[in-house]
Amino acid sequence: MNINLDPDSLRACMQLWRESLSNAMPMAPEFQLHFIQERPTILRNFECTASAWLMAFRGAAPAPADQETFASLIADIEEFQAWTKTELETLDALALQTALEVGMDDLMSSHPDAVAQLNRYFKKNPGDGAD
Repeated sequence: MNINLDPDSLRACMQLWRESLSNAMPMAPEFQLHFIQERPTILRNFECTASAWLMAFRGAAPAPADQETFASLIADIEEFQAWTKTELETLDALALQTALEVGMDDLMSSHPDAVAQLNRYFKKNPGDGAD
């Protein structure tokens, strides 16, 4: 079976997808809000797309004259997939940090005695993180 593949088309998709999530392209405010709110879902979909492309292409054998171009395309898709994973890890870290901050704020507001105990501890032990 012979398949003609346009690597530039796939690269253009990956570039546009990145730019859409990075606010690097002009768009209406309601679209920007959508991309911000749905960023984790969109990134997961991009990661699934990259995985599907890699699965399909790794089973393909390019013509001898196209091997270098094909290898370059695979590398670009792998890099795009890595970017999606890094972005998702960043979002996960931000979500954890926010949850911890909210949890501490809730603890501090609902347990004033715990706040007083922490304040006393850090006054006695100023080198234990009070800086």
